[in-house]
Amino acid sequence: MRAVFWRRGLEWSRVARATHRHQTRVVSTETRNEPRVVTIGDVTHEFAPAQDLARVPQQYHRDFGAAVSQTALGHLRWMLQKDKLGQDMFLMGTPGPSRRWLALRYAELTQREVEYVSISRDTTESDLKQRREIVGGSALFEDQAPVRAALHGRLLIIDGIEKAERNVLPTLNNLLENREMQLEDGRFLMDPARYEELKDQVSMSDTQKHIVPSHKDFRVIALGVPVPPFRGKPLDPPLRSRFQVRVVEPASGSEVWPDLVHAVSSVDANVSAAPADHPRLVALTSAAGALRMMEESWNAPPGDESVVQGMPHFPESTLPQLSVLVHSFPEDAVATPLARAFPFFGTVPGPKAQETVRKTCSLLLKERASDLLQKKQMAYQPQTFQHTRYTLANVVPNKATGEEEKDTDNFLGTFAFESPSGHAVELQGHVGPQLAVGASKRVELDSRPFHAIDEHEMIMSAMAQDHCVGRDVVLLGEPGSGKSRLAEHFSERLGYQTTLFSLYKDMSARDLLQRRTTDSQGNTGWEYSPLVNAAIRGEMLILDGIDRVDPETLTVIQRLVCDREAELFDGKLLRAVGAAGASNNADQREGKAKATKVVAVHPRFRIVALATTGSTKASQSWLNADTLAMFSVHHLNHMSPADHETIVRACLQNVPGEFLALLRDFSAALLEDRDHADAKMKKPSKDDPESEAVTKAASMGVRPLSLRQVMRLCRFADAFPTQALPEMRERLRTVLLGHFLPHSQYKALEELMDRVGIPSDQHGEEELAPGQGISIESSDDYVCIGEVRAAVKAPEFPELVPAPVFFDIPKHRELLRDMLEDVVSGEHAKHLLLIGNQGVGKNKLADRLLQLMQKEREYIQLHRDSTVGSLTLSPSLRDGIVVWDDSPLVRAAVRGRALMVDEVDKAPLEVVSVLKSLVEDGELLLADGRRLVSQSRYAAAERLGTSEKLLPLHADFMMVVLANRPGFPFLGNHVFREIGDIFSAHVIPNPDAASELELLQAYAPTVDRGILAKLVGAFSELRSLVDDGVLVYPFSTREAVAVAKHLETFPTDGLVNTLENVLGFDTFDPQTMDVIVGAFQRHGIPYVSARTRKNDPSASRYTIAVSHPEDLAPPFATEEWTSRDKN
Repeated sequence: MRAVFWRRGLEWSRVARATHRHQTRVVSTETRNEPRVVTIGDVTHEFAPAQDLARVPQQYHRDFGAAVSQTALGHLRWMLQKDKLGQDMFLMGTPGPSRRWLALRYAELTQREVEYVSISRDTTESDLKQRREIVGGSALFEDQAPVRAALHGRLLIIDGIEKAERNVLPTLNNLLENREMQLEDGRFLMDPARYEELKDQVSMSDTQKHIVPSHKDFRVIALGVPVPPFRGKPLDPPLRSRFQVRVVEPASGSEVWPDLVHAVSSVDANVSAAPADHPRLVALTSAAGALRMMEESWNAPPGDESVVQGMPHFPESTLPQLSVLVHSFPEDAVATPLARAFPFFGTVPGPKAQETVRKTCSLLLKERASDLLQKKQMAYQPQTFQHTRYTLANVVPNKATGEEEKDTDNFLGTFAFESPSGHAVELQGHVGPQLAVGASKRVELDSRPFHAIDEHEMIMSAMAQDHCVGRDVVLLGEPGSGKSRLAEHFSERLGYQTTLFSLYKDMSARDLLQRRTTDSQGNTGWEYSPLVNAAIRGEMLILDGIDRVDPETLTVIQRLVCDREAELFDGKLLRAVGAAGASNNADQREGKAKATKVVAVHPRFRIVALATTGSTKASQSWLNADTLAMFSVHHLNHMSPADHETIVRACLQNVPGEFLALLRDFSAALLEDRDHADAKMKKPSKDDPESEAVTKAASMGVRPLSLRQVMRLCRFADAFPTQALPEMRERLRTVLLGHFLPHSQYKALEELMDRVGIPSDQHGEEELAPGQGISIESSDDYVCIGEVRAAVKAPEFPELVPAPVFFDIPKHRELLRDMLEDVVSGEHAKHLLLIGNQGVGKNKLADRLLQLMQKEREYIQLHRDSTVGSLTLSPSLRDGIVVWDDSPLVRAAVRGRALMVDEVDKAPLEVVSVLKSLVEDGELLLADGRRLVSQSRYAAAERLGTSEKLLPLHADFMMVVLANRPGFPFLGNHVFREIGDIFSAHVIPNPDAASELELLQAYAPTVDRGILAKLVGAFSELRSLVDDGVLVYPFSTREAVAVAKHLETFPTDGLVNTLENVLGFDTFDPQTMDVIVGAFQRHGIPYVSARTRKNDPSASRYTIAVSHPEDLAPPFATEEWTSRDKN
C-alpha cells in the first residue's frame, strides 16, 4: 500500500503542474470569451466563460504554499468527474470550513459562478425558491440563490444540510432530480433538454413563456457532517439518493506541512522547510494528529442528544495561524496557543460530561509535546501554559514615508512583545484609525477609566497575538468579571472604534446579517446588521452573548468570520477588499459582473465575542467545532479578592479602609474550601458546575462576589463613608439574596459574616414608634430622606409624575432612604431593582420615590410573550407604511425619565438580558436600526461624522425594575441570576410589626387598634411559618391591608367573616387550614373557615364576630325597692 501511495504521489505531482498550466491558460483566454478547458489527471472538461465575475471565488485555489496536496487533487479530480457527468455532489466530513474551502477552490479552478446558501433552523421554503418584496406598491417575487443558480448555470453550494428543519429541503428534490421547479410567480423551470425538444417541435406562444429552461451547467454541491456522531438531523432518503457523496477527511500532518511552512514564512523569510529544523511545529502537528485519532476512537453513544457527544473535533483549519504563533514565541509552551484554539485543557470551565475528555487531552498534550521537544518542563501543569509569557509592550503605527496625511484605511502597526527573560518579538497587525491619526487628532470614545491587573495584561497580550495572525477572539468569563470593559480597553489600545451587537436566544440567522425594513413609500428592503456595518467600516465588533444564541444559528456567520465573505439576503456579496472580486476587478464589474453588487469587507475588521460561563446543562453547547473554527478562546479567571482591592483603590478614593478590608476578607472566605459539615448542607447538582466547587459559597447556595458587585458596594461606601460599616451586613445580604435562602444556609451566611468581623445591623430588630426615626423633607428644589439629600428638577409633564396613595411608615421611610442613597451614589448605581414577595409594596415604594424626586415616569409591564422588539419599539401600519413608534423605554431614555419595568421575572430571560447592554454598556440597538448610546460615545460619533441613527442617552435616565423573589411558589424566572448584579438591588420585605400596625391604622382609622394588633400578630406568625417551611404561600401586607379596608367600610361583617376573603384559597387543604386556624386562635382570633362551619355543625360555637369594646353609660337610679322584716 505504501508503494502504491508513492507511485500515485509522483503521478499527482505531474498532475499538479498540469493543473497550474491549465489555470494560467484559463485566465489568459477569459477576456476573449473563449471556452476554458480544465484537466486534472485523466479527466478533462470544458467550461463556458463566466458572465458575472463577481460570483467567481477568488484566492481559494491556493491559500498557503505553492503546491496542492495529493488529497486535495484527488477531491478536485472526483468533483470534475461528477461535473462532467452532470451529477450533484455531497461533500461529507468533519465540522469546519475545510469542505467549503474545497468547493470554493473547485469553483475558482473552473472559474464557475457560485451561489451560496447557509442552512439553519430558520431556513424556509421562501429562502430556497422566491421571496416576496413590495416595490412601488406591487408585490414582486425575487429569485433566491437556488433559482438564480438554475437559471444562470451557476454552482449552488448548500452548506449545513444537517441543520435544516424537517421537510424544508424536499423543496429542492425535483430541481435536483429533473431540473424542474414550480415558482411562486407562475414560472416553471424545465429541464433544458426537454425544453429544447419542445422548442423544436412546437412554437412557444406568449401564453407558454412562463416556461423557462434550467441551465445545462447548473450543478449543486451540498456540504454536511455525518449524523451521528455529530449533532444534527439525518438526511431524508429521497434527498440523499440524489447526491454522489465524497468523504473529505482532515489532511494529515505531512500534507499540511507546506501550508505551515508557508504561513511561518510570512514572519520569517529565511524559514527552512525541513521538519528537523522545526521541532515545535512538529510537536504542534503531532498533537493535532493525536487529537484527531482520539476523536475517531472515542466511543460516543449513537443518537445521544446530550450536549457533549464524545471527543470534540479539533479545528484543523487553525493550524497555519497556530504555527506562526508557535514559531514566533519560542518561550511559550506549544500548548499555550493550542489551548486557545482547542480549549479543553487547563482551567477553562466546561460541562461535567467533558471531564474525562479534558483530562485525556491534557495528558496527551503533555506526552506528545514533551517527547518531541525532549523537555522535561513540558509536564502538564495548567497554570504554566494557560497564559502567554510575553506581554504586549507597545503598539506603534507604521508611518508612510513622507506622507503623514495618507489615507489610513489599510494602516498596519508593529506589535512589540517582550518576555520576562528579555526576548523581544515584533509582529505586524492592523491598527484602528484612532491610533493611526496621531495623538493630537484622536477622539476619546470612552471616558471611563480602566485599571488593568496582571491577569488583564496577559489576556490582552494573547488577544494581540491572535489579532496579528488574523484570528478573531472570544472572551469567556463569569458574570460581572469585566469582559465588556476588557474588550473595550483592548479595542481602544489598538485604536479601534467599537460596535456593540448584543445577541439573544430567539435571534434568527437572518438577524445576524440583515433585517427587514420598509421605506417611506412602503417598499420593502434590507438593512445591514451591526455585524455587517462593522465589517464594512473596519471596526472592532463586540459580539456580546454568543452563548445565548443557538449554536446552529451562529454558524451562519462562519463564512464571514473565517473567509471574510458572505452572501446577504438582498443579493449583495460581501468580500474581503484584497480579493480580486472586490477590488482588482472593478473594471470588469462595470461590464459583465454588474449584475452582482460586491461590498468590500475592510481588512481592519475584527470581532471580540463575549460569553458567560453559566450553570445550566447547555451553557457550553455553543463551544463546538464550528465555533472553534471561528474564534480563539480566552478565559478570564475569577479575580482574587486582592485583585478586587487593587482595582477598587485605583478607581475610588474615599472608601474606608476598614470597609475594604472586611469586604476583601469576606470575599476570600466565600472562596474557602468547605469542610465536611458544610458539604452536607447542599447536595451538589450534576447540572450546576458551581455546585461541584468545594467552596463556602457553593455550600451556602450563593455565588462568589464578582467584580461588578464589589465595585457597586464600594461606590456606596465611597459616597457615604459614615454609613458604609453600619449598613455593610444588610447590603451583603441583598447582594447575595441572603433573605431568600433556606434557614440553614442563611444561618451559615450570618455565621460567616460574624467570623469575618462584619458589624451587626445598626438597628437590628428594634421597632420605632410612629413619628420616630427617619424623616422626609421635600420642596421644589430638593428632597431629603434622613441624611440623604438629592436635587429635584421641575417636571416638564407633571401628569407623568406618579401620585400613589402612600403612608410614610418607618420601615418604608428606611427603604426609601436606601433607594435614594443609590440614586445619588453615581451613574452606575441609579438603576434600581426591587425584589421581594408579592404584596410587600414594591410598586408603591417606587412610585413614592419618583413622586418625591418629581420624576416623570414611563411604565412597561412584561409578560411571557414579551419580545426584544416589543421592549424597544412597537410597529404600526399607517397608510400602507410600517411606522415604528417609540416604546416607553426609548421615550424614557431619550427624554431623561424614569422607566418602571414591572413583572420583569415573567418575561423570557433573553428579553431581560438586553437590559444589560443598556444599563452596563450604555448602548441598545432598536428594532428600526437606531441605536441608543452614551453621551460620550455620541459626542465622539459627532466628531467622526458617524452619528446618524444614534440617539444619546439622557443624563437623568434611570430604571426601576420590579421582580418577585425567585423560586417556588413563584412561577417566574430567576431574573436576579441573569441581570441582578447590574442593578442596585433592594430586597423589599414585609414591614415590621410596628410599621405594619401603623399602616393598617392609616387605612382603617376607625377600627379598634387592638383588633388590628391581633391581625398583625397573626399574619406575622404565618410568615414565620412560611420561612420555616411549614406553609407555602407567603402571606403579605397586601392581605392584611385588604382585611383592614374591608373592616373600615363594612364593620358589621366582623373580622372572622372578612378573613374568609383572603384565606378561602386554602379551604380545601385541611392540613394547611389547621395550621392557619391555630395561628389566628393563638392571637385571640377565633377563626374557622366557612366551609368548616357548614360541614361541621359542632364548629358553630366558633362563629363569633369580634368587635371593638364600648364603655357603658354612667349608672342612674330607675326604681327603689324596700325590704321589710316579717317580724
